[in-house]
Amino acid sequence: MNILVFGAHDDDWDEYCGGTLKLFAQAGHTIGVVSMTNGCNYGAASSSAELAQIRKQEFEAATSLLGPCKTFWPGSADGHLENNFETRKIVGRIINEFQPDVIFTHPPHDYHADHNATTQLVLDASHAAYYLAVGPKLKYPGAVLPKSPLFPPYPVIYFYDAEDGHGFLPDDYVDITSVWEAKRQMMNCHHSQNAMEVEGLNEELNENGESPLAEICGIIGRYRGLQCGVKYAEAFKLYRAAGRVHPIRLLP
Repeated sequence: MNILVFGAHDDDWDEYCGGTLKLFAQAGHTIGVVSMTNGCNYGAASSSAELAQIRKQEFEAATSLLGPCKTFWPGSADGHLENNFETRKIVGRIINEFQPDVIFTHPPHDYHADHNATTQLVLDASHAAYYLAVGPKLKYPGAVLPKSPLFPPYPVIYFYDAEDGHGFLPDDYVDITSVWEAKRQMMNCHHSQNAMEVEGLNEELNENGESPLAEICGIIGRYRGLQCGVKYAEAFKLYRAAGRVHPIRLLP
């Protein structure tokens, strides 16, 4: 299958489903990762431009731990992402190019405006991508005709966990115990954000070889694991809408 994950920021995809993507990659599936914003407004750097470059390097370092995968960096400013027609076209073209069978993204009504914009962009553009590709009035140069993906014309969508798990009621789980170390390493790639944490906490965690982001992921991972009877787990909710639901388990 072709598996595509959208995160509002460069560390969202691995924080919420990095373990699941690693399992998909190990099973031979094709992986794509999208960071909708460039992270230019949150992190440790001397300027926004420098920070955006650092965040992109950290994104590439984290995605490399999955093995071969396709990355997308649309480059919207951190905190400025909007669900408008121009951005939907960008997202639709990413979807059309990658031809995903399954998409992962943020749950609706999360804590951050960029998260919520990403969710709605994915829901709207994943429907429109088919028409952008084949519609006689909407087809754009270079559009890829659908290659009969597993579930044409619309990919299946899973919402991954909310920030700190607030208000998120999963209907499925993935045991990521076997790949927890890989996920921890992914989170440790995001040095610019780790430097923003409280100094004392950061020093304590550094002594243990663990970043603040990895610490948070470990807490949530153990909590979701407790819910389903394993050591570490990631939690998901299926987007239930016409053309998106199929009587088959797609999670690893």
